[in-house]
Amino acid sequence: VEGKEGKRMAVTPTMISAPVARKAVERYHKELVYYREQASDELGLRAAFQNLLVDVARHVNWKVSPERTMEGKIRPDGVLRDEFDLRRGIWEAKGPKGNLVKEIEKKIADGYPLTNTVFENTERAVLYQNGKRVDEYNLTDPRGAGDLLQRFLTYTEPDIENFEVAVEEFKERIPELAKALVSIIERE
Repeated sequence: VEGKEGKRMAVTPTMISAPVARKAVERYHKELVYYREQASDELGLRAAFQNLLVDVARHVNWKVSPERTMEGKIRPDGVLRDEFDLRRGIWEAKGPKGNLVKEIEKKIADGYPLTNTVFENTERAVLYQNGKRVDEYNLTDPRGAGDLLQRFLTYTEPDIENFEVAVEEFKERIPELAKALVSIIERE
């Protein structure tokens, strides 16, 4: 959808290409092996998942902003934003030795938004969308990691979806509206 000055309007991707996801997941698993040789905690391992998100987000014109403080003084490991700086997803890393479920419960109690949020510990990921837990993924399995990327990066929040629909409808109605405007001007 073309916008002002020929710039494309933000549109949520409908899918991530299988080759892009596969290559990114392969790199993620290789990086994880590398990082595990040096560390076993969240801080030492989270770069692998961050790089995975950066790698795939680039293909949909999104950016990963690490460690950005949000409303409520919440500071997730990463916030994914589209080319119009709209927040499209949140990523929170946890260490592989901790209890992921309990860590998620703490973050929810702290007020983390659950619009499109991934909690992961390098082995498992839990995805929340529209305030609900939608699925859990085995990150050690390439298919599980790929499925997570597909679902996470192609999700559209209801407000954003409504905006995208409105933009499409307005685009279709511009000729009709312009004709009506010309008619009004001519009568004046």
